[in-house]
Amino acid sequence: MGFQKQGLMWLTGLLFLDILVLSMADDHHYEFFLQESRCTKLCSTKNILTVNGSFPGPEIMVRRGDTVFVNVHNQANSSVSITWALRIQNNGSNQLIQPGRNFTYQIDLGDQIGTLWWHATSVWASATVHGAFIILPAANEDYPFPAPDSDKTIIIGEWFRQELTEANQTMADAQPDAYTINGHPGETNGCGNDTTFEYQVDYQGLFIVRIVNAVNETMEFGIASHSLTIIGQRGAYSRRSFTNSLTLAPHQRLHRWSARNLSYAGRLELIRSVLFSVSNYWCRQLILPNSILTKVDQLCSRFFWKGDDKCATCARVSWDFICFSKVKGGLGLKNTKIWNKACSIDLIRKILAGDGSLWVAWLNSYVFKDQDFWNFVAGSNVGSSINRVLNLRPTTLNIFSSSSSLRLRDIWDSIRIKRDKVPWHNLIWFPMHIPKFSLIAWMSLLNILPTRDRLLKMGISTEWTCVNCRIDQETRNHIFYQCTLVVQLWSSVLSLNGLKNTSTTWEEMVNQATSTWKVKSLLITILKISWTAYIYTLWEERNHRIFKSRHRSSDELLKVIIEVVRIQLKGKNIN
Repeated sequence: MGFQKQGLMWLTGLLFLDILVLSMADDHHYEFFLQESRCTKLCSTKNILTVNGSFPGPEIMVRRGDTVFVNVHNQANSSVSITWALRIQNNGSNQLIQPGRNFTYQIDLGDQIGTLWWHATSVWASATVHGAFIILPAANEDYPFPAPDSDKTIIIGEWFRQELTEANQTMADAQPDAYTINGHPGETNGCGNDTTFEYQVDYQGLFIVRIVNAVNETMEFGIASHSLTIIGQRGAYSRRSFTNSLTLAPHQRLHRWSARNLSYAGRLELIRSVLFSVSNYWCRQLILPNSILTKVDQLCSRFFWKGDDKCATCARVSWDFICFSKVKGGLGLKNTKIWNKACSIDLIRKILAGDGSLWVAWLNSYVFKDQDFWNFVAGSNVGSSINRVLNLRPTTLNIFSSSSSLRLRDIWDSIRIKRDKVPWHNLIWFPMHIPKFSLIAWMSLLNILPTRDRLLKMGISTEWTCVNCRIDQETRNHIFYQCTLVVQLWSSVLSLNGLKNTSTTWEEMVNQATSTWKVKSLLITILKISWTAYIYTLWEERNHRIFKSRHRSSDELLKVIIEVVRIQLKGKNIN
């Protein structure tokens, strides 16, 4: 009975403490303006995405139990969403914000405390769009350790000379040209703008150093020969431990994304982020078996087409095709098997050069010793990973003898599967394209949308008539060009731009657009946005009529297309 009473008093005390913390909680309001800014590093100047013009972005500092409201104004040229890398996700997390629009995120912190961060959901935008999210103890709380003399946040970032949008298109080996601490790459020869981050402290003081790893690689962090005491991680205090250096894992991208609410473009971006964060790192550290890489590809394919990892015959084109670059008809994802092979060949380069990781040093000292690598004969005690490297010697020799550059990017480019360019890639992939519109247009050009004629052939459906006109068979060509609902729609779009429609079939429409929309101009940009919006809107209308019994007239669809173009061009400077 005494134990029950004591336990009840303890529980009552906890409830009182929580109520006291909540009663002292505050609301905090932040304004984030996402915009392009000119930035000079490593002796070169380029435009980067920033929040409020700074890199890294602004730091959010609040107290435990507070509520944070962040109003994000998207003044960039593409849609963006912000991920709040907290233990508890709140409303609006990963809300996609269109250009020229804004959205307010509400973040209820609960009992979270410590060092967290926020970043753009896109893997490329997050290279410069990120910042620290610091949660201090509540106003009536103390630290569970002696009060520090000062408190400093360190964000480890990365800097690329090349435009990240170009790297995103090519999916080449986009390795950073420099790592940064709070935006400082360190002093470099001849680059006056490059400075080193400095933190002045008093001798024998006690300091909190908050560290955020905002790069795609595992980083080791230490402060000279000083001992570090770990007091917390991931929004909570932890048992104190002592170390001379910290191993900081790459940041995670899967923050409770709900696949049911993601468009194809959203799923593609998630897969792209995971592939870069995981395969780009692990393929450099390990020689992964093809069975594992095959499983990764299967999971990614299922997620892209179905939104989950359940096994189903759902892929409309092969994953290898999707991994072709966009100019070759694919979606520009990295083929993990080819990337793993390129990393293995790069390992051979490091073995021959005698540099790289401790494993390279171990291989040279205990496996190859003084023997010639090219003629080395593996014994029975050599593991399968080393044998896979040795089996690549003929391929490696051909690459090394035919190329003067041995960068990983060039190795990858020399072994990947080659394919001719498709003539229509610029029709859907252009600087101001809308990702979810371009994805549906991509499927329409490949004729892989689940139209009723295709579903009928696959035995999935017995219904074959067009839901719009209720007369003809529903095919790709019919939906987008021949149906009575749309017969005048594309002509009206062209008429608004002072043009006449001279095509009579879907194929003629695509061929004319491909052959004539080549120059860079405002009119061509408007036409491309209009065409992808036209395809997306018609497919959306078809689905609304089937699944939601909602109907719009041709005039209403035209207004939707006009509004899409207006929003996309708002505030843009197009030469």
